[in-house]
Amino acid sequence: MLLGKTGSGKSSFIKLLGGTNLYTGKEPDVDSGIDSATTKAAPYKCHLNGRPVILIDTPGFDDSARDNIDILEDIVSHLLYLAREDDSFPLHGVIFLHDISEKRFSGSQKKTLSILQQMCGKSAMGNVIVGTTMWYPGSIKRFAEQEKREADILKEHWSRIHSTVRLYEDDVDAAAGILTALLAVPRVNLLVHDEMHKTGGILGETTVGKTIFAEGIDEFERLRRLGKEKEAGVLEGLLKRLKNPADMTFAEKLGLAIAAPIVLAPAAFVAAPVGVIYALVHGANKVFSGGK
Repeated sequence: MLLGKTGSGKSSFIKLLGGTNLYTGKEPDVDSGIDSATTKAAPYKCHLNGRPVILIDTPGFDDSARDNIDILEDIVSHLLYLAREDDSFPLHGVIFLHDISEKRFSGSQKKTLSILQQMCGKSAMGNVIVGTTMWYPGSIKRFAEQEKREADILKEHWSRIHSTVRLYEDDVDAAAGILTALLAVPRVNLLVHDEMHKTGGILGETTVGKTIFAEGIDEFERLRRLGKEKEAGVLEGLLKRLKNPADMTFAEKLGLAIAAPIVLAPAAFVAAPVGVIYALVHGANKVFSGGK
């Protein structure tokens, strides 16, 4: 799974590796840098040394409480669906893309990192690889500033991850190297899946779900104070959905997923404005041949 802020290069990463949408066969749209080209999580298939790999592109978590709830549900549903389609379909890791040209580690980046940590759990953070993008080697001074920024962020925010990789523009080898590294690390269970098993499939009772729910409650109360009843009503519906299994279909997916070896491996996850990407590999025969 691929996570990262809007414009960090998630869709470009997939396109660089020749990824095509698992359902439509199309290449991903590329972010303009201002507006996200990815509005819903979507799986893309590519090949690494002849081996089928699925990369899940995700939107960013820096928009609104309402969007964050939708994004979280969307990501988890995709993971469960893919596991349902093939029992041997393992999750190998998360790729967290970060725009190194940004001078500050912004609030949206911190939020996405926090969501990533809560989805993975401490043990799985060793299966996350951070890919730093938007390097500017054309200026010695600017490049040196970016190197210092990378070192500072690594020390303060990325201390528990597997590793960092610099992704220069059109560097296919570096992108492929991230996938190779993820596939080489022992897989580990994703915390959100374990917690959903224990809560009977209630996403709002997981660690990450509780955080998103609390954020939604704050936003709901703000909308009510402003008299925006329509928006508050929509958000209230989403909050209720977080606290209950969505429907029988979702519950069925969860049951099948729990029975499958859902695991996370060394590397790159996740979602929304923060650009996170999961690399799902191995046992993809059904999905690749079924065209579902």
